[in-house]
Amino acid sequence: AVYEIEGPLFFASVRTFQDLFDVAGDPDDVEIHCSAMSIMDYSATEAIVKLAAEYAENGKRLHLKFLSEEHHRFLKKGRGMLDSLASWETTAVVSSKEESLDDMRKDTAGEILHMMSPDRA
Repeated sequence: AVYEIEGPLFFASVRTFQDLFDVAGDPDDVEIHCSAMSIMDYSATEAIVKLAAEYAENGKRLHLKFLSEEHHRFLKKGRGMLDSLASWETTAVVSSKEESLDDMRKDTAGEILHMMSPDRA
């Protein structure tokens, strides 16, 4: 399943965001296309983490696609919070290097194009 999310994700829109998804009915791989979505605050990060954890608990994988570099950097501040995500990628091609989420935790200054959890590679 592919979800195209538009607009800001922040404390006031988290409930609407969560209600969009059908964790039980979705296929094993679910993508959120983020090119028109803005991650505005910590509540947005928590909502993504919670959603990713729900998919993981159901044996499914959540992928964030087309993140802006700005939002990539914001999510990166969450450090280990995003371990439930199967993968995430930015829109700008800064480097063709693929790295794990563990590598992402190091100071990469937003230079990662695509990140995938090592146990899901």
